[in-house]
Amino acid sequence: MMKNRVHFNTFGGNPISMTQGLATLEVVDSENLQANAKAVGGHLKDRLFELQERHPLIGEVRGLGLMLGVELVRDRSTKEPATAETLGSWS
Repeated sequence: MMKNRVHFNTFGGNPISMTQGLATLEVVDSENLQANAKAVGGHLKDRLFELQERHPLIGEVRGLGLMLGVELVRDRSTKEPATAETLGSWS
């Protein structure tokens, strides 16, 4: 069925891609980037929780490391999105 068709996949093991991937993993490991992201992300998340206590617009803070999210709501109990409040003025 695949006769005369180009077929490829992400598991093909292209040597250039493998070299690039390995180099990236070596930098992540040698520069301790995961531990740094955990530490910096933890600090940022703590500060965001502090902001949440003072600002009712912040409905939820969630995430791990530096992959964090802040949900903005009109009402924390209903979780109604703060659509109008987040439009802003970009002019």
